[in-house]
Amino acid sequence: MLVSAREGINQTPESIQRLDELVSPLIKKGQSIAHIYANHAKEIKCSRRTLYSYIDQSVLATRNLDMRRRVKYKKCKKSTQCSIVNREFRKGRSYEDFQKLLKGNPSVPVVEMDTVEGKKGGSTEGF
Repeated sequence: MLVSAREGINQTPESIQRLDELVSPLIKKGQSIAHIYANHAKEIKCSRRTLYSYIDQSVLATRNLDMRRRVKYKKCKKSTQCSIVNREFRKGRSYEDFQKLLKGNPSVPVVEMDTVEGKKGGSTEGF
C-alpha cells in the first residue's frame, strides 16, 4: 500500500502545465535547475529532486539533453553488495540452539548486549 501511494505524479495537470511553462524555457536558455530555484522558488511547488525526476520521466517538455551538465556526467554506479560465501561461523548460533542451551542449563544467566561498530581505524572524535 505504501509503495502504490508513492507512485506517479503528485500534482494536478494544471500545476504541471504551469511548472512546464515556467521551467522549460529557462532550461532551454541554458539555466540550471539550481539557478531557476534561486529566482523562482515561491512559484515552483516541488523540490529540485522532484523536478529532476519529472524531466527524467518526460513529464515536462524539456529533456535531459537540454541540460548541459546532466548529459556530460555518467550516472553513478550503485555498489553491489556481495553476500558472505562462507557461513561456517553461523553454525550453532541460531535462536533454536540458544533455546536448547537454556533448557539444558537453566541456571545460566542471560545477558543482552548491543554493540556499535564504527569504521576500522577511523577517528573517534566527538565521542
